[in-house]
Amino acid sequence: MTSPRTAAVSLPSTLAHMQIPRLSAPRITLWLALYTLILALTVTFFGGIFPLAQAILPLFCAFLLLLTPPAPQFPAKVALAVFAPVMLVMLWVVVQVLPLPFLQNPYWRITETATGPLSIHPAQTLHYLIYSLGLVAFAVSTFRAAMVMPVRILAANTAVIVLACLYGLWVYANGNAQVLWLPKTSYPENLTATFINKNSFATLVGLGVLACLAMVLLRVGEISSRLTLRQRFKAFWLLVVVPGWPWLLAAMVCFVALVLTGSRAGLLAGVGGMVVFVGVLAGVRAPARWPLLATTLLLGIALLVVLGAVGQTVGHRLTSLDRDITTRSSIYNLTHQLIGQNLTTGTGLGTYQQAFSTVRDAELLLRLPQKVEYAHHTYLELATELGLPGILLLALAATAVLAVLVQGLITRRRAIVWPTLGLAGAVLVGGHALADFSLSVPAVALVAISFTMLGVAQAYPLGQGGVVVPLRARTKVAFAALAVPLVVASGWLAWAESYALQAQPTYMAMQTGQPLRVAHIFPAQQAYQACLRIHPWHSGCREGLAQSYLSLANAYGFGPQNKAVAHVYLHLAYNQYQTLLRHNPVNSWAWYRLARLDAFLGNPAHATTSLANSLLTGPYEPRLAVLRIPLMLNLLPAATPENAALFGINATSVWQAQKGTTEGIVRKNPTTWPTFAAMLQAQQAPLPRWLKLP
Repeated sequence: MTSPRTAAVSLPSTLAHMQIPRLSAPRITLWLALYTLILALTVTFFGGIFPLAQAILPLFCAFLLLLTPPAPQFPAKVALAVFAPVMLVMLWVVVQVLPLPFLQNPYWRITETATGPLSIHPAQTLHYLIYSLGLVAFAVSTFRAAMVMPVRILAANTAVIVLACLYGLWVYANGNAQVLWLPKTSYPENLTATFINKNSFATLVGLGVLACLAMVLLRVGEISSRLTLRQRFKAFWLLVVVPGWPWLLAAMVCFVALVLTGSRAGLLAGVGGMVVFVGVLAGVRAPARWPLLATTLLLGIALLVVLGAVGQTVGHRLTSLDRDITTRSSIYNLTHQLIGQNLTTGTGLGTYQQAFSTVRDAELLLRLPQKVEYAHHTYLELATELGLPGILLLALAATAVLAVLVQGLITRRRAIVWPTLGLAGAVLVGGHALADFSLSVPAVALVAISFTMLGVAQAYPLGQGGVVVPLRARTKVAFAALAVPLVVASGWLAWAESYALQAQPTYMAMQTGQPLRVAHIFPAQQAYQACLRIHPWHSGCREGLAQSYLSLANAYGFGPQNKAVAHVYLHLAYNQYQTLLRHNPVNSWAWYRLARLDAFLGNPAHATTSLANSLLTGPYEPRLAVLRIPLMLNLLPAATPENAALFGINATSVWQAQKGTTEGIVRKNPTTWPTFAAMLQAQQAPLPRWLKLP
């Protein structure tokens, strides 16, 4: 029998019995280097949330899949139960993008398009399909590699997250004024390190705490049930505490960073994951139960001290939940309405923001005068986008994963830490997904996938005594069939996004109304044109090109000398907006700008129709809701009775939700006051004092 002291210096049991062929060692090293690079770059550069990063990520994941090392045999039916439903979801997303005459979202009818897909924004759904396939490739490759080198994969995750926490603590201690090279404009009092959103970083850091604890407890399964209680404590000290104390310190660093994020849901989810991790280990490994509980008690006291010392922000936010709960309840109720409208088909993967705009009401405009990009509830968001077929398939995949992890908890002894880590990570991420959108952040998604695959890959004893076998020919073909198209599609999308990124600073200046010279606008126009030559359906570049034409018209001016040139650019912008709406019918801003152009060019009938479409696709969008009122007042005489009633209802609701902003715009043009007063009176709304006419 191996003594505890001897066992303390031996290899972890999950690696000691592996027989890795000598020829595969360079391949394993290269795979691990690329895996670590993907994690490090994604975590470092804002969590990978920007379009160019999300376009490039599948490219790296495809190469990672091609480098997948040989692995021991794994029950084929189990792997099929986990991955097959996910691939069927990807197939369903393909169906959402295809323009099928018998499957069409009703919003395509306002563009008079003969055939439109189920997705309300097919280009966006295509982008998210490529990104999601990249995550699938990452998951498959990590799953196979996790059978060969689970400790190295876990160590890579831990190192990347701990370094991010250390950077965040350094920035926080030095004024917390920047995120990398950018000035910090969001959450100035909270630690976000390299992320923009504190809640997303809190999820990542919570996973980092779990990773550190798993590194500490790697050998907890080796404590024998034949030992006395005193010997078990001694074995725990030698096998766990002595080699793992640096990881304990790293866990404390991550926990301090977690508290300083000020994320309520992130902290609760993180603590919940820790409790599940330690509780499950203590429950299924009786020999380590009392040492685990004693150590957990000491750590719990230390964590409470940390929470009391630096957790004032979280404590303050926990006492001010009412307004946040009310706002989120409104978002959830409207999302349920949206799900009911698209239950069987969904609105298209990645389209929640624009789909939500169609059901947003005046009450939410009053409570939250900001754009709603996410549902703050990942399950509701996915149900909205994928509909019943997609969400049922995802539920089937999640059930299969949980069943495999539970099987691992029942059957594994020495490798018990891996299925426990997978389950605790699922509880942490899945719990936070009930209140936020962290899984939409690529860095968090990659780490969550890694923990899940570690748990699944180690849930069964490895076949043939752990001897790795070369990849079968059909497996290589399957990997290449996914990776090669992914390389092409990701490269194509990244190429287009690189031009969009070049024009982004100028676009932001154009959006804010800054006066720009023609020479400053031309480079952005050329970048957008290059983007559209590569990707004609890129709505961001299409909208940017239209905006550049409008800015060029304003830059030339409408004086006698340049009036003809300015009108040429106005017509070019008009054509771009029409093309944009043929690809994306629920773009309420594009409908509004098309209405303004029609009104300026002397087409009031077309202008009222476009303005009505803007109201139908985004009735209470922040900023836009107020900006539309002057145009409504000017176009009311030319409106049909239906459109006039729509204008009156919307203008009155916006007035009641944002009186100050609306008054500031309407009072600028006294000629429209009688029309506005008539609108309010028709809806039986009280008139303000300044609007009471003699």
